[in-house]
Amino acid sequence: MPINILSLPDKDLQYALKSMDICSLIAFSLCSNRTKSLVTASNRKINPISGDVCKWGIRLAIRPKYLLEFENITDQLFIFLFYSNPLIKIYRGNRFENWKELNLSQSEWFAHLLSIFNESMIYQLEVIEVCPISHLDTIKQFIPRCQTLRIQENCPGEFAKMAFFKLSSIAEKVVVPKNIFDNGNDISKALSLSLKSMSFIDWRNPFKLESSDLLVLNITDLSIRTANITFKELNRFLKLWMKSNHICYRPKRITIGLDVGINPEEVLQGIKYDVVDEDVCRPTAQFMPIPILSLPGKDLQYALNCMDISDLIAFSLCSKRAKNLVKDSNRKIRSIHVNVLENRIRLLIMEWKLVESIYLNLSDFGISKDRGKIWRKQEYTQNDWIAHFLSIFNESMIHVLKIENTSLSYLDTVKQIIPKCRILYICENCSIEVTKMAFLKLSPIAVEKVEVQKNVFDIDNDISKFLSLNLKSVLLYGWNNPLELNSDDLSMSNIADLTIHKAIITERELNRFLKMWMKGNHRFYRPELIKLLLNDGLELNRKEVFKGIKYQIAKDDECVFLLKRKDGKLLMGIMKETFITLLF
Repeated sequence: MPINILSLPDKDLQYALKSMDICSLIAFSLCSNRTKSLVTASNRKINPISGDVCKWGIRLAIRPKYLLEFENITDQLFIFLFYSNPLIKIYRGNRFENWKELNLSQSEWFAHLLSIFNESMIYQLEVIEVCPISHLDTIKQFIPRCQTLRIQENCPGEFAKMAFFKLSSIAEKVVVPKNIFDNGNDISKALSLSLKSMSFIDWRNPFKLESSDLLVLNITDLSIRTANITFKELNRFLKLWMKSNHICYRPKRITIGLDVGINPEEVLQGIKYDVVDEDVCRPTAQFMPIPILSLPGKDLQYALNCMDISDLIAFSLCSKRAKNLVKDSNRKIRSIHVNVLENRIRLLIMEWKLVESIYLNLSDFGISKDRGKIWRKQEYTQNDWIAHFLSIFNESMIHVLKIENTSLSYLDTVKQIIPKCRILYICENCSIEVTKMAFLKLSPIAVEKVEVQKNVFDIDNDISKFLSLNLKSVLLYGWNNPLELNSDDLSMSNIADLTIHKAIITERELNRFLKMWMKGNHRFYRPELIKLLLNDGLELNRKEVFKGIKYQIAKDDECVFLLKRKDGKLLMGIMKETFITLLF
């Protein structure tokens, strides 16, 4: 029986929105101003939106928050916007859909998507194909801002240059993995643009630089790998910079990779400098140490914003005030991952803003970085280190806990150190015993999802024991060793969202389960969604599955069916030869 979704009580309406996939949520948001506001207020978490510039238009990719690279690509949604055609194409799962007569221009589409997902800009715009030059201005109208603009290496030189000069102003960071400058096209023109961050990369064809190019530089953060510049020109640039005491020089950092070994004596000839570190030198005359905490509030905030993740963490360890300052700076990070390998814990902290990451090794002695430097805080235990990172980056929990392999006894230590995580991922290379114990011991701390990459269930190890755990979402893989299921396993499941790839279950057992559900009046059944992808060679026979069961088939799709119990509860499903999805 069709239900007017907007007439539902607030709690039920919120549940309905939460149960929608991204595509359905977008379609619902387009119905009216009220539905748009409801979707925005639902605060659905997604990974930042990325887009590809193609010859025919722009392809947007939208993925659920915390979707990992090893998860099913069909969970992504692709939206195709054309330069001169108002038609919108949607690709989800394995099919295309055409959305027509939406009365939205392409630029309004971008604004709508950003609004309903509470995003301020596109995360990454990547130019992957040549399009007509005139369409570059159209792209700029579609997308007024993006975090990163990347021009693919396969784009021809002239087009890449035009794309760079026309689109770089909309991006906070620009990446060009190709030398698009030659003798007739001075790189100074590009370096004089007022940009926040710029990265030129070409190992085969180095970028030719002179001291004058660096002097006219107007980019805050510049990285060039690799460059062709003489030691004499570098020396000349440093001397000219030393003499220009009162001239505003906008760049904050310049990183230049050379294709030859550098000679410090030639580069620093005639310049007084201090050796700060074994690899760092700085001119003596220009720098005076300043107590950072004595800076005015605005300048202190600017200094914190300029720090990379590593410096920010080091500063936060200096005192309680420093920790609070870092916390209040509200530095946005992409995620905190924890990898457990053998009896060691390794952290990966990734930042959206500069697309940086830092690896840290956690031990009783402190935190060690990959370069061998160690941070110590005498009173800190391993639990305190995790709590510290979560606190300064304003995160409530670890994003991903990945168990690669470890001893059984160390799992208790992991649980003590990490009280909560969003996703628990148990790798295929874990032993059967470690996989089983990791699932039982650690799955309760995963608030979003548990993913197990191998089948550890056999006749002596009943899968019902694991399916009866009170969990939000579980994904079980059995690619090489499919999971055998029966009706009792599904009836005892206490997992809200269960997905199994791949499974072995007969039509008879599915039929028995559906009949048991139909008879279970007034009985609480927690699962909301069950997805089963069958093992290769198995196909479901609809007549056998629904034998003795009254059901309805959707008018527009005979694969969709509906069951209704006497107590009014509904079960909607999708059944094809090789998979079945049940939505309770």
